[in-house]
Amino acid sequence: MNRRSIKWLSWIMAMALAAMMFTACADKADSKSDAEPKQEAVSEEKESASADAQTGEEKTVTVTVKHKDESVKEFTYTTEFEMLGDLLRDEKLVEGMDGSAGFYVTAADGEEAHDADQEWWMVMQNGEMTQTGVDEVKMADGDSFELVFTTGYY
Repeated sequence: MNRRSIKWLSWIMAMALAAMMFTACADKADSKSDAEPKQEAVSEEKESASADAQTGEEKTVTVTVKHKDESVKEFTYTTEFEMLGDLLRDEKLVEGMDGSAGFYVTAADGEEAHDADQEWWMVMQNGEMTQTGVDEVKMADGDSFELVFTTGYY
């Protein structure tokens, strides 16, 4: 695949992700008064499911958080969880809510992204942007993840 095709494909994927996030943000704006209780309910539900989410296969993964101020924090976890979302919630590294594309990260390492300012957390796995919520991202031993504070919906 040539460089131009890769750029075009990347642009299309970015637009699709932006559309999904815009839909999720619109859903959040419509039910803003209900957002906080829903977020707590999701957290409680995920915590009770945590034991069921473990595969028994131990793996080591790295999660790098790139903040708005460009500071970077790196976390290394050894876990038996299969999905990234279960690990991130269990370690209390993220907060978020369920959206049309899965669990949508609204805060990472204590820093909240604000929809009104078109701020969001981009999730990358081994250098590639994920196309789903973190609860649908399967982990493998040695994987590297990035949570990147991003402004603008493209």
